[in-house]
Amino acid sequence: MTQWILPILTYCAMMPDQKKTYTFFGSKFVHRHSDGGLHEFTPKDQPNLDNWTEMLTVNRYATIKAGEDLAKVANNVLGAYQDHGGKVLKTSSIPRTEKRTAEHLIVVSFDRNKFSEVAFSRFLIDGGIGCSLVFSHRSYGGKSRAEVAAWIAKNGAKIEKELMAVKVMPKP
Repeated sequence: MTQWILPILTYCAMMPDQKKTYTFFGSKFVHRHSDGGLHEFTPKDQPNLDNWTEMLTVNRYATIKAGEDLAKVANNVLGAYQDHGGKVLKTSSIPRTEKRTAEHLIVVSFDRNKFSEVAFSRFLIDGGIGCSLVFSHRSYGGKSRAEVAAWIAKNGAKIEKELMAVKVMPKP
């Protein structure tokens, strides 16, 4: 049995990286971390979850099945953002129709000691389960606030449009 350990380890080490990827805003995002219903993706060249500039996060709320409950989740997240010093840049909702439940969007910015960040959060029912898809952009250092503001001015409308157009949610 032990004669097979080295060949198996060698084979596994030579296998290509099997992590799930998802393309968003022209970048390929790689699954980095999951914890329950939370799934984080960063670009291929940004593997460090403590130091990234772009991240996609999927939150799946397994107990949320109805649009009214999803609206409560979105409002709770909005409150949490504000409680943590987030500056709300935009909120909007797409009314429900006969074919789909309402969707909600929250755009918020954060200024911290070492970085500034903007998060675009879309809330929807996907496959019968409530979820959010969050795209975040960060900048680090003393000029991070100005850099994020310039990034929002250049990319904000495009990010919102692409986020709201996503048809297939990233899967880990």
